[in-house]
Amino acid sequence: MSEHYDVAVIGGGPAGVAAARRAAELGAKVALVERERLGGMCVNATCIPTEILLDVGRTTLSAVELAGTGVLGGGVDLRVGGAVARAAGLVGQLRDGVAAALRFAGVRHLTGNAAFVDEETLKIGGESEATLTADAFVLATGASWEVPALPGVPASRILTPDVVQGMGELPASVVVLGPDAGGTPFAVEYAFLLSVFGVETTLACPTGAVVPGLDPDLQALVVDGLETLGCAVHRQVTVRGGTDGTVALGADGPEVAAQAVLAVDVRVPSVAGLNLAGVGLPDSAPITVDGACRTAVPHVFAAGDVLGGALLTSVAEHTGRVAGENAAGGSARARTVAVPRYVGVRPEIGWVGLGEPAARRAAGDVRVGVADLAHNARTVAGGGGGGAVKVIAGPDGELLGVHCVGPGAGEIVGTAAALLQAEVTVDDVAALVAWHPSPLESLIAAAADVTSSADV
Repeated sequence: MSEHYDVAVIGGGPAGVAAARRAAELGAKVALVERERLGGMCVNATCIPTEILLDVGRTTLSAVELAGTGVLGGGVDLRVGGAVARAAGLVGQLRDGVAAALRFAGVRHLTGNAAFVDEETLKIGGESEATLTADAFVLATGASWEVPALPGVPASRILTPDVVQGMGELPASVVVLGPDAGGTPFAVEYAFLLSVFGVETTLACPTGAVVPGLDPDLQALVVDGLETLGCAVHRQVTVRGGTDGTVALGADGPEVAAQAVLAVDVRVPSVAGLNLAGVGLPDSAPITVDGACRTAVPHVFAAGDVLGGALLTSVAEHTGRVAGENAAGGSARARTVAVPRYVGVRPEIGWVGLGEPAARRAAGDVRVGVADLAHNARTVAGGGGGGAVKVIAGPDGELLGVHCVGPGAGEIVGTAAALLQAEVTVDDVAALVAWHPSPLESLIAAAADVTSSADV
């Protein structure tokens, strides 16, 4: 006999958990089905383990710098196995936290593979074998790895981030595949990590941009930061072939050492095994939804990476809440017009909104202001380091974008995202009062540079 729910959520990653919790908050009886581990790719294979390792990398560089100035004594002995074990423990804590949050919300968690029998029925196979019915469904099945085939490189030498995260001993040399024009910036994170861990690293980017989406004027700062760590950066190249221990780049480019090739963000939306035809939807991904995260079938919603586009946890959680609310009878709308991007390397990288070329295409005669982070008091207090904040505004003062490379970029862009979402003007930003010393002073200075140029 099947049990009936108001809302059934398929997928236990950021989107699914957000949807289930929001629907339960609104009083719905909710079941969540996850075939693997709660937390999805973010907690188990991408964002969280990567950030834990990045924290180790940044801290190591700080320790080396302090040792070099005589503040710390002795050498810095970075141990890969210890970093990997620490990451695994912290990931486990977060995963347990997700399970506890679902229990606290009153959401029933089922483990197994979900497949539609008809428009109202799911069959769960596996550990929690069952059949359930629901008034509404949220599809949040996320994405899966799709490892590319590379000429001359055997599949055994092509790694994904989850494999690297579990390695107690890293390859001596790695080529990191950079993103295409519409890709994510996460390849830079692994080029940074591997370099800090002493791996001979090459970043091979198929376009001229090392970080797609970041303003072109700031790209050189990213390259300088990687090259300072010993990472070789090649742009407008692809892998044309490989031999045992090397990879050839570009049509006539160099052969570089590569015991392994790392394909960082090769995730694609996945609906494998769902039998979406059973509920009246095409059995393929990405899934198309409207602003309410509703599919072409009125009682079926979808959220997160399965929608395609930017595969970001922040977007997944937001669309998950919208889908969960509407599945429970609400009328929420998704709003993802100013989503911040952040790359937690040294120097930090962050941006929100349009870069200057895209802004000019969209708004015509834009206004631009820049602040040098080397002059920021907080930067100096932290030991120095260069960088820049660039603010782009429309002819009428509308804030269009904030891009940053350097110390405090995360704080700057996080604040800028809130300002863009609130639709403030560049004059409003220039009039803000920030804590001293803080990175936000440079955001204000860049905005003031925009307004002062308008007064000339």
